[in-house]
Amino acid sequence: MQFTVGDKVVHPHHGPGRITAIERKQFLDEAKRYYVIEIPTQDLTVYVPRRQVDNIGIRPAMSQTRLARVMATLRSRPATLPEDYKERQEIVWEKLKTSQPIPVAEVVRDLAWRERHAHLTKKDAEYLQRAQEFLAAEMALLSGSEISEASQTIDSMLVDDPVYIHG
Repeated sequence: MQFTVGDKVVHPHHGPGRITAIERKQFLDEAKRYYVIEIPTQDLTVYVPRRQVDNIGIRPAMSQTRLARVMATLRSRPATLPEDYKERQEIVWEKLKTSQPIPVAEVVRDLAWRERHAHLTKKDAEYLQRAQEFLAAEMALLSGSEISEASQTIDSMLVDDPVYIHG
Protein backbone atom coordinates (compact mmCIF):
# COMPACT_ATOMS: atom_id res chain seq x y z
CA MET A 1 0.00 0.00 0.00
CA GLN A 2 1.24 3.49 -0.79
CA PHE A 3 0.91 6.41 1.60
CA THR A 4 1.66 10.11 1.36
CA VAL A 5 2.84 12.68 3.88
CA GLY A 6 -0.02 13.63 6.17
CA ASP A 7 -1.81 10.27 5.95
CA LYS A 8 -3.19 8.90 9.21
CA VAL A 9 -2.05 5.32 9.69
CA VAL A 10 -2.00 2.57 12.31
CA HIS A 11 1.10 0.56 13.15
CA PRO A 12 -0.02 -2.80 14.59
CA HIS A 13 2.51 -2.70 17.44
CA HIS A 14 2.90 1.01 18.16
CA GLY A 15 -0.60 2.32 17.43
CA PRO A 16 -2.01 5.22 15.44
CA GLY A 17 0.09 7.98 13.97
CA ARG A 18 0.67 10.26 11.03
CA ILE A 19 3.17 10.02 8.21
CA THR A 20 5.31 13.12 8.55
CA ALA A 21 7.90 12.44 5.84
CA ILE A 22 9.21 9.99 3.28
CA GLU A 23 12.97 9.78 3.52
CA ARG A 24 15.67 8.07 1.53
CA LYS A 25 18.34 6.39 3.68
CA GLN A 26 21.52 4.58 2.69
CA PHE A 27 22.35 1.33 4.49
CA LEU A 28 24.99 -1.19 3.44
CA ASP A 29 25.34 0.09 -0.13
CA GLU A 30 21.59 0.08 -0.64
CA ALA A 31 19.28 3.09 -0.61
CA LYS A 32 15.76 2.57 0.65
CA ARG A 33 12.78 4.86 1.06
CA TYR A 34 11.18 5.01 4.49
CA TYR A 35 7.90 6.30 5.80
CA VAL A 36 8.49 8.40 8.89
CA ILE A 37 5.56 7.85 11.24
CA GLU A 38 5.01 9.98 14.34
CA ILE A 39 3.22 8.00 17.07
CA PRO A 40 2.05 10.67 19.54
CA THR A 41 0.76 8.32 22.25
CA GLN A 42 4.24 6.90 22.72
CA ASP A 43 6.20 10.03 21.82
CA LEU A 44 7.84 7.87 19.18
CA THR A 45 9.06 8.19 15.60
CA VAL A 46 9.05 4.98 13.57
CA TYR A 47 10.86 4.49 10.26
CA VAL A 48 9.19 1.87 8.09
CA PRO A 49 10.67 0.76 4.74
CA ARG A 50 8.08 1.47 2.05
CA ARG A 51 8.42 -2.06 0.70
CA GLN A 52 7.71 -3.57 4.13
CA VAL A 53 4.46 -1.73 4.86
CA ASP A 54 2.21 -4.67 3.96
CA ASN A 55 4.40 -7.24 5.72
CA ILE A 56 4.43 -5.17 8.91
CA GLY A 57 0.69 -4.53 8.70
CA ILE A 58 0.61 -0.74 8.50
CA ARG A 59 -2.93 0.26 7.55
CA PRO A 60 -4.85 3.47 6.99
CA ALA A 61 -6.65 4.79 10.06
CA MET A 62 -10.31 3.86 10.18
CA SER A 63 -12.84 5.78 8.10
CA GLN A 64 -15.92 7.56 9.46
CA THR A 65 -17.98 4.60 8.23
CA ARG A 66 -15.78 2.18 10.17
CA LEU A 67 -16.01 4.47 13.23
CA ALA A 68 -19.80 4.18 13.10
CA ARG A 69 -19.42 0.37 13.03
CA VAL A 70 -17.03 0.55 15.99
CA MET A 71 -19.61 2.55 17.97
CA ALA A 72 -22.33 0.05 17.06
CA THR A 73 -20.05 -2.78 18.15
CA LEU A 74 -19.39 -1.12 21.50
CA ARG A 75 -23.17 -0.70 22.05
CA SER A 76 -24.03 -4.23 20.93
CA ARG A 77 -24.66 -7.24 23.13
CA PRO A 78 -21.38 -8.71 24.37
CA ALA A 79 -20.22 -12.13 23.29
CA THR A 80 -19.93 -14.76 25.97
CA LEU A 81 -16.27 -15.39 26.65
CA PRO A 82 -15.05 -18.77 27.89
CA GLU A 83 -14.79 -19.22 31.65
CA ASP A 84 -11.41 -20.89 31.23
CA TYR A 85 -8.97 -18.01 31.48
CA LYS A 86 -6.41 -19.53 29.11
CA GLU A 87 -8.98 -20.11 26.40
CA ARG A 88 -10.51 -16.65 26.97
CA GLN A 89 -7.15 -14.89 26.80
CA GLU A 90 -6.19 -16.73 23.64
CA ILE A 91 -9.38 -15.56 21.92
CA VAL A 92 -8.87 -11.99 23.15
CA TRP A 93 -5.20 -11.93 22.11
CA GLU A 94 -6.06 -13.14 18.59
CA LYS A 95 -8.43 -10.19 18.21
CA LEU A 96 -6.02 -7.69 19.74
CA LYS A 97 -3.08 -8.60 17.56
CA THR A 98 -5.06 -7.87 14.39
CA SER A 99 -5.02 -4.17 15.40
CA GLN A 100 -8.26 -3.87 13.43
CA PRO A 101 -10.83 -1.53 15.01
CA ILE A 102 -13.85 -3.88 15.01
CA PRO A 103 -12.12 -6.83 16.74
CA VAL A 104 -10.46 -4.42 19.21
CA ALA A 105 -13.88 -2.87 19.93
CA GLU A 106 -15.25 -6.38 20.54
CA VAL A 107 -12.49 -6.97 23.09
CA VAL A 108 -13.36 -3.71 24.87
CA ARG A 109 -17.08 -4.51 24.88
CA ASP A 110 -16.70 -8.12 26.01
CA LEU A 111 -14.07 -7.57 28.69
CA ALA A 112 -15.84 -4.45 30.02
CA TRP A 113 -19.01 -6.51 30.38
CA ARG A 114 -17.08 -9.30 32.08
CA GLU A 115 -15.47 -6.77 34.43
CA ARG A 116 -18.93 -5.62 35.56
CA HIS A 117 -20.48 -9.08 35.90
CA ALA A 118 -17.71 -11.54 36.67
CA HIS A 119 -14.01 -11.40 37.36
CA LEU A 120 -11.07 -10.18 35.29
CA THR A 121 -7.70 -11.76 35.80
CA LYS A 122 -4.69 -9.48 35.80
CA LYS A 123 -4.03 -10.43 32.16
CA ASP A 124 -7.69 -9.79 31.22
CA ALA A 125 -7.43 -6.33 32.81
CA GLU A 126 -4.20 -5.64 30.89
CA TYR A 127 -5.85 -6.70 27.63
CA LEU A 128 -8.86 -4.49 28.35
CA GLN A 129 -6.66 -1.49 29.09
CA ARG A 130 -4.54 -2.11 26.00
CA ALA A 131 -7.63 -2.44 23.77
CA GLN A 132 -9.23 0.72 25.20
CA GLU A 133 -6.06 2.76 24.79
CA PHE A 134 -5.45 1.52 21.25
CA LEU A 135 -9.04 2.20 20.19
CA ALA A 136 -9.16 5.61 21.89
CA ALA A 137 -5.89 6.65 20.26
CA GLU A 138 -7.17 5.77 16.80
CA MET A 139 -10.49 7.50 17.41
CA ALA A 140 -8.66 10.62 18.64
CA LEU A 141 -6.40 10.61 15.59
CA LEU A 142 -9.43 10.37 13.31
CA SER A 143 -11.39 13.15 15.00
CA GLY A 144 -8.50 15.40 15.97
CA SER A 145 -9.59 15.22 19.61
CA GLU A 146 -7.73 14.29 22.77
CA ILE A 147 -7.37 10.64 23.70
CA SER A 148 -9.13 11.34 27.01
CA GLU A 149 -12.20 12.54 25.07
CA ALA A 150 -12.17 9.41 22.91
CA SER A 151 -11.87 7.28 26.07
CA GLN A 152 -14.91 9.02 27.54
CA THR A 153 -16.82 8.32 24.33
CA ILE A 154 -15.92 4.64 24.56
CA ASP A 155 -17.02 4.53 28.22
CA SER A 156 -20.31 6.23 27.40
CA MET A 157 -21.04 3.67 24.69
CA LEU A 158 -20.59 0.88 27.20
CA VAL A 159 -22.44 2.48 30.11
CA ASP A 160 -25.45 3.55 28.07
CA ASP A 161 -26.05 0.02 26.83
CA PRO A 162 -29.21 -1.46 28.39
CA VAL A 163 -27.35 -4.77 28.76
CA TYR A 164 -25.16 -3.11 31.38
CA ILE A 165 -27.97 -1.31 33.17
CA HIS A 166 -30.42 -4.22 33.36
CA GLY A 167 -28.02 -7.16 32.80
